[in-house]
Amino acid sequence: MTRVSAPWVVEIAKLLGRSGTRVDFAVSAPVADAGITDAAVAEDTEVTAEFVLESIGESVTVAGTLAGALQANCRRCLEEFRTEFLVPVKEIFEATPEEGETYKLGQDELDLEPMVREVLLLELPMAPLCREGCEGPVPEVFEADTVLGEAAPETDPRWAALDGLASGSAVAEEA
Repeated sequence: MTRVSAPWVVEIAKLLGRSGTRVDFAVSAPVADAGITDAAVAEDTEVTAEFVLESIGESVTVAGTLAGALQANCRRCLEEFRTEFLVPVKEIFEATPEEGETYKLGQDELDLEPMVREVLLLELPMAPLCREGCEGPVPEVFEADTVLGEAAPETDPRWAALDGLASGSAVAEEA
């Protein structure tokens, strides 16, 4: 029976127990669920990984880079934009991992996808900008006192006394 391996799974049998042994690993594949509210790895692209796996005692280090495309909404102008990313990776896999510090080392295989997803999620911007100088919406197009280009609604007469307080004229009229 031939076993089909996922793109992010690498065989490590020849690494284990042989300190200093290295294996190059390169793959381009999608990464599922790699996104937060306003930013995510673009769904229509693949993430490219170039790693070197090295055995160090009973653990394996993974070092290299992840490259791909980011799709996000700008925090100022709210426009959707796309940009490329290149993320460095340096992680450790152990038989008994420390939660939040290292990853689980398999018997004969190493599934890199959970590590790749976590590294990408940590690198995504919490408040992305489409470009450094983005000033947000154009004030001439999105005026504060208009609603989608229509004239501002008339003031409710019941609030007229408050209008005078804002300008200070109500105090002057009573004096």
